[in-house]
Amino acid sequence: MAKYSEVQQLRLNGREADIETVKQRAYPFFAVEYFYTYGEPQSDTLLSAFLDYMNSATTKNILRRDGYTPCLDGPSNLMGTLCQ
Repeated sequence: MAKYSEVQQLRLNGREADIETVKQRAYPFFAVEYFYTYGEPQSDTLLSAFLDYMNSATTKNILRRDGYTPCLDGPSNLMGTLCQ
């Protein structure tokens, strides 16, 4: 998890907030971010380029570096468990 001096990490039910605890559903709170569109964007639009970037390895590495876990993260596909 990313560390910030102004933020205090909370333990809930005696559990640390880390991705393994969340995957096991032992930590009672987590949030998933979604992007919504009106249908499939045309392939030559800025929106399409943005969504492709957000789904790229570069972006996933930035998320990991900052302590976040992408929903589609290598062999760990969290779409069916956390990212519904």
